Amino acid sequence: MDTMYADAGTAVHEAIAEYYSMISPSPHGGVIEGTFSSILDRYWKAASLEKLVKLKSRREKCEENFIKFEKKRLNTWRQYKPTVVEEMIRARIHGINYVTIPDAYWETDSTVVNWKTGGISYLTEKEFVQGHIERMVLRSNGRRVNEYIFVALLTGLELRLPMLDDKYVEDRIETLIQYERTNKFPKHRGDACRYCAHSLRCQLEDRGWHLWS
Repeated sequence: MDTMYADAGTAVHEAIAEYYSMISPSPHGGVIEGTFSSILDRYWKAASLEKLVKLKSRREKCEENFIKFEKKRLNTWRQYKPTVVEEMIRARIHGINYVTIPDAYWETDSTVVNWKTGGISYLTEKEFVQGHIERMVLRSNGRRVNEYIFVALLTGLELRLPMLDDKYVEDRIETLIQYERTNKFPKHRGDACRYCAHSLRCQLEDRGWHLWS
């Protein structure tokens, strides 16, 4: 299974997390660019991605758009360095246990940023559910969340999550619980199929072949 795009996404996320751990609370633009570029270069090489020509443009776009977003934020947000970076946060809400790992959260600006390294151009139900769960869990832990932004690093798009009722997520969680109880999971085809452990099984079932139950 080809994992180069997933590996590239992981390298970008890990580079961003390390960047935030190293950068000062009040950097200038040149430091932002130089620091992130050198960190990303190290992670890219560690994942053996530098020789893959088809990923060159992807890396350049993610790097360029992250730096552009950070330089803009430097002059418009009250807090530069995030309060939380990829920290596991738990909460029990309406009888359901949630565990989430927000990419980055700024307490002073009451904002969550979710970095997307794939070709996202609009929000789907997947993003609505993910974003609202993170918003609920953070609020349950006493943290305000006024803004939740998906930043598409390939394009630079900033997609803001609208306010949703908790029931929106709870209904979908209940559906997932029923799938687990019955061991019947409907197929939802998409780009992520290439990373799914059950991809081969789905392809065989489409041809009427059932090798295991």
